[in-house]
Amino acid sequence: MALHTLKVTSTARSLTLRLESPALWVRGPGRTLSVDSGSAGVRVDITDKVIAITRAGESADVVTLVLDVATVESLLMLVITCDVDGRLMLESMVEKIELPGLETDQRCVLRVRTGAPEE
Repeated sequence: MALHTLKVTSTARSLTLRLESPALWVRGPGRTLSVDSGSAGVRVDITDKVIAITRAGESADVVTLVLDVATVESLLMLVITCDVDGRLMLESMVEKIELPGLETDQRCVLRVRTGAPEE
């Protein structure tokens, strides 16, 4: 299994990213996990397959989450649900995907290239 770092930037107040491919969000010592919201009031819940980001009120214009994902494939499939209008940008080492107009209750599937898995 190879480790890749993904960067998620969003203006939505509530956003859920679910891994649909054989991969896991990796947490723990020595792993990348950072949240930057510019202010307090952001909650991030992470399980092996799901990330949920929730902002309280107008606490932050943009939330940026950087974390590691472990996968045996070079392509991740993510199901994204946005509960409030906003923008989303996903960045991996080899690809950058921007969704400028997420709408309330929109559900979309993204395929993100992470690069070739290490052997």
